[in-house]
Formats: sequence, C-alpha cells, structure tokens
Amino acid sequence: MTLHETKSSPIKQAASPDSAGWLSAKRKRALIPWLFLAPALIIFSWFKFIPMIQGLVMSFYKVNFNQPNEWVGLDNFTRAFADAELHAAVVNTLLYVVVTMFAAAILAFFLAMLLEGPARHLRFIRTAIFLPAVTSAAIIAEMWRILFNPTPNGVVNHILSWFGVADQGFLASSDQALGSSCCCISGRRCLTTW
Repeated sequence: MTLHETKSSPIKQAASPDSAGWLSAKRKRALIPWLFLAPALIIFSWFKFIPMIQGLVMSFYKVNFNQPNEWVGLDNFTRAFADAELHAAVVNTLLYVVVTMFAAAILAFFLAMLLEGPARHLRFIRTAIFLPAVTSAAIIAEMWRILFNPTPNGVVNHILSWFGVADQGFLASSDQALGSSCCCISGRRCLTTW
C-alpha cells in the first residue's frame, strides 16, 4: 500500500441517541409529564370513578346496613320512575336549569350591550356590575336573604308594598321558591360570566 492508497471498508453507522436502549430520549421526555400527572390521576380516579361504579353496582341491590345486601335487579329503577316525587323533582330541575341558563345569557347580553362604549360614567357601573364576580358567595347569599326577606322589612316586599302588593314569602313559599332561586342564580351567573 502506498501513501496515497487507502483501503476502504464499510463504516458502521453509529446508533442515534434517540434509538439507543429500550426507552429512547424522546420517549423519556414524553413520559415525564405522565409520571408527574400519575398521582393526581390516580387520586382523581379513586374519588371520582370508583364511587360512580360502586353507586351503579349498589343501584341493583336493596342496601341493608345491618344485613347483607339483597339483589333486586331493576326493581329500584322501576320504583324510582313510578315515583311522582321524582317526576316533580326532575321537572323542577330541568325548569331551573333552562330558566337560569337562558335568563343569565340574555341578561349578560343586555348588560354587555349597555356597557359598550367609552363614556366616563360607565366606569362606576362596570365596577358595580363586576363586583359580584369577586365577592364571596356567603356575602351574596346574605344579600339575597335580605332582599327576599318575607317580612315587610325585606327590600323586595317593601318595594312591592308601594304598589299595594301583600308581603310575599319568596323562598318560604313552594309556589315562589323556584322562581326566586332562578332569579338569584341567573343574576349571579350573568354577573360572573359575561
């Protein structure tokens, strides 16, 4: 062999660092967030899904706390769907959800339209409207209790007395409790989500 002559042999290509080993660097990087999330996911599953599954299983049994549970199959469901109180509760719940959802959306839309613009006097109104979003729920509940107080000292009853309307038991009356609750929740949702 001369100085200019070299013997060439095929060069073995080195393994890339990403493909070396059973767990590549790319896969390790993708696995790290899941390792951090694993404890939270386990705890969440433990307190969310396991009780749901246990509740579903228990719905097929007559649960006796002093005796073994008795398998009843779908009897619990047939009895529940035949119950008039359940029907009333479902209707009230659906009515409550629909009324509060639409009332809050409509009220929020009109408030947004009202507050549109650069006028100086709107600063105070914007602050007053946003205040419930940062106010404690306990304070807001107390405010609604004062407003809907069934005595003549209640704010709403006092205003209604100007028009000759007798005192109303807003939250104490079964006829008015749903509407009063819808009013409270719609106002709260509107002022905190727009």
